[in-house]
Amino acid sequence: MIALLVVLLAAPDILFENVHVVTMRNQRILRDHAVLVRSGRIAAVGPGAEVRKQVGGGPGGREDKLLRIDGRGRYLMPGLADMHVHLWYEEEFTLYLAQGVTTVRNLWGRRKHLRWARQVEQGKRAGPTLLTTGPILDGAPAIWERSVVVRTEAEARETVARLAREGYRSIKVYNRIRPKVYDALVAACRKQGLKVCGHVPYAVGIERALKARQDSIEHLDGYFGTPWRDYKPKLLKERAARTAAAGTWNCPTLMVYTRFVPAATGKRLLQSPEMRFVPPRLRATWDPSRDFRLKNLGPSTFRRIARHVEWERSLVKWLHDAGAPLLVGTDAGNPFVVAGWSVHLELAEFVKSGLTPYETLVAATRAPGRFAGEDFGTITVGQRADLLLIKNNPLKDVAHCKSPDGVMARGRWWTRKQLDAMLTEVAASYKRKKQRFKGLEALPRGRRLSWTVRWNGLVVGEERATLSDAWLVAQRVNDAPWSSVRRARYEFDAKGAITGAGIRWNDDEESRTRAFDPTQINGDAGLALWIVLARRFWHLKVGEEWREKHRRPSADLSEFEQFPLIVRRLKGADGRRCFRVVEKRRDKTYASTLWFEGAVPSRLRTELQQGTIEIRLER
Repeated sequence: MIALLVVLLAAPDILFENVHVVTMRNQRILRDHAVLVRSGRIAAVGPGAEVRKQVGGGPGGREDKLLRIDGRGRYLMPGLADMHVHLWYEEEFTLYLAQGVTTVRNLWGRRKHLRWARQVEQGKRAGPTLLTTGPILDGAPAIWERSVVVRTEAEARETVARLAREGYRSIKVYNRIRPKVYDALVAACRKQGLKVCGHVPYAVGIERALKARQDSIEHLDGYFGTPWRDYKPKLLKERAARTAAAGTWNCPTLMVYTRFVPAATGKRLLQSPEMRFVPPRLRATWDPSRDFRLKNLGPSTFRRIARHVEWERSLVKWLHDAGAPLLVGTDAGNPFVVAGWSVHLELAEFVKSGLTPYETLVAATRAPGRFAGEDFGTITVGQRADLLLIKNNPLKDVAHCKSPDGVMARGRWWTRKQLDAMLTEVAASYKRKKQRFKGLEALPRGRRLSWTVRWNGLVVGEERATLSDAWLVAQRVNDAPWSSVRRARYEFDAKGAITGAGIRWNDDEESRTRAFDPTQINGDAGLALWIVLARRFWHLKVGEEWREKHRRPSADLSEFEQFPLIVRRLKGADGRRCFRVVEKRRDKTYASTLWFEGAVPSRLRTELQQGTIEIRLER
């Protein structure tokens, strides 16, 4: 993989000369001007002769270290922002840069996003500036696996306080939050200084969300009723006016719905040139026949979705005309929504909605800076140097922003040739064999076992273990997006009773070691765990069940979660034992089928929301 995580050398002063400057402060273009960048900031904007005076000269002076970029005949504009993304893979940093996206707002945060954001800010990672909410906060039962379920007002206050301590500056609320819990979340965020972003929960409704002054609403949630019932222009115009009065922002993500398509269309989209840059595991989830949101949809529903996009375009124009602020965002990471490329599709959607190119670009440059409370989005002295050099005037056609000749993010400059080379390296990295256990300690001697982890048929992890009469030691490594390293050791006596158990896991820079009550099996080391656990239900007859309280890390690793584990013996084949395993966890109920060959677990298959994860014994 391309070495994105690097200590970048101190950037020289950079002078853009002979450029037409699109400041985005207004529609005026400054013809044949110069822009000086110093220490990652815009230091001067003006006619070339005036700006060159500020460079300084003489031996050893600033002019000796100056990088001059002749932009004759080209346009210099602020970098673009995609204000609704799901960034799970490090390779996507390159995809955003290559298409001129210099700021992204991630709407499903984990600790790794806070770490990545710091690395970009400190110049240790090449990529767009990363803003992030915390994890999805939802009611019970949560819609998405790995959400943080918030059931009570007390839990709401505790959750917000914890997220503030961890460093998040905003939360994301989701569809099944109850009204009183929503109110408690909003109040706690106001106290902690966090923004409230996300969906409009079903039971809350748009009027209550506007009264609460929710900071940003994603996908135009709530305006049309639930689900998408009403297209009433008069009512929608009234709601647009109330939105402006509340000061609530909207991030419509229009283009994501244009990618809710039948399987045949999805297969065609996967042949698009940019798809070779999408991480393989992400691409493996883009299967309409597997995605829980799409697999049961028919032609009438797809027609309804297309009609709804038309309604949303109308609402975007009414919101704009009412003075309600807008943000360009794409929901990148969803099926066929490719990081970087998607922002240009969303710009086109804004224009289709009736906004001018300038009004559209405001929502992708200056407005995101204002929403974030940060100094980016215009070409003004003192602003962060996020810039695009393009061939043609973007105020005539937003399509001119595609594939810029050069990109500057936080004062670092990449030419088109460099960006294309970085993309080529990203695509090549996907074809290299992974050495997942590199750097881990060697396993002790004993009976060796190994398994592969597959997601929709793609290998996305590995597990290995050694077993003796007195202990089991196992290691499991999962790839992104839920990158993790799990190490487990179980000790047992001659009768197979557990005398000691412990697990260490490393997820998204979170590494902890715990000792557990030896009467329980805890943690997660994949199939190896079931070698030990099976001693408790091996006696079951077909149709019988065994239940126990089980403990594992919660979805966001903030705590250990205890939940019911139910195992039911099924009728096996070819002498193999087979069991149905149900885990009633806080975020979701997970059901799996588990097979054994002798006393060794040979296969574990779990149906998830966007496909199937399967762990298989290697022979």
